[in-house]
Amino acid sequence: MNSRVLLFAGRCTWALVMVAFAAIGVREVSIGAVGKFIPAGPSASTDAYLKTLLGIQQPSRICTELINRLDAAKPIIFLCPPRDAESDFVYYTMAYLTWPRQIRKVTVEPDGLTNLVSTIDRARTALIFSKFHDLPEFAGSQRVGPNLLVVPAATPK
Repeated sequence: MNSRVLLFAGRCTWALVMVAFAAIGVREVSIGAVGKFIPAGPSASTDAYLKTLLGIQQPSRICTELINRLDAAKPIIFLCPPRDAESDFVYYTMAYLTWPRQIRKVTVEPDGLTNLVSTIDRARTALIFSKFHDLPEFAGSQRVGPNLLVVPAATPK
């Protein structure tokens, strides 16, 4: 008799747990999880990620405007540290936002950055630096949050 009571109690407990989960699920489906989603809009999901990574409001609009200000006839090189997932995400998102403009990614260790930049023809190429600090001053450069610097191609003298 004792084992029957324990078996019945165990089944009742599991039945209550299943009813509780079903009730919560029905409630969420019927009224929706209000306020738990990103806001609506054409760039909402992209903005949600970039806002966190770049630390700015409306990052899709700002990045698109900055890229559109660069000379369309000149290539863009996106410089970032190797094996940096955040920079990779920013690169791929900017390439997506500014399509069909071509942006090429080059990974470089911070100690090799100065040598690499000195080999680039600055009159023919715009640069975007991701997560490099203590950079030299570039004419016309614009910072996007704390980790991104957009540098237009140098104007020939």
